[in-house]
Amino acid sequence: MTRRPAKKLTLGESEGRTLGGLDKDDPTHRTAAALYLILKNQVELLGHQPGSVPLDERFASERSRGALMGTAIAVVRGHREAPEPDDYIDAIVAAFTVVFGEAIGEAQAHETIKQSGAKNAAVNSASDRAGQDTIDNWSDDSASRPMAYYRAVIGTL
Repeated sequence: MTRRPAKKLTLGESEGRTLGGLDKDDPTHRTAAALYLILKNQVELLGHQPGSVPLDERFASERSRGALMGTAIAVVRGHREAPEPDDYIDAIVAAFTVVFGEAIGEAQAHETIKQSGAKNAAVNSASDRAGQDTIDNWSDDSASRPMAYYRAVIGTL
């Protein structure tokens, strides 16, 4: 298996302006900002605002939750050279919070992590595809943006 060179996940100039107070030297800030920007667009395309997506089968299926988890994992890998397990957990919780809000997001994130650990095929398959989507499409040289959560919700992931 040939391994592709890793892409560095970056925030563009316009995204940097949107997130004015961002400390670009802090990987936690960069991770949170990247997740917000990646997921905000997808949530809006689905007709909702960040933090207000309803918890139902359409938006919170195993495939959709796996896509959120995979996006978060890829963003962590793009912003940290040696991520710790807590870095992944924090990013996954942040991704779910961007989509569902704090009250629901954290519990759903931990449930999805548990399902992944139990080798849930739908969660893990969607996570893998979303991670690759994020790496392939979140860079300065990409004309597109990651869309895995959106595609999972509409049934095309």
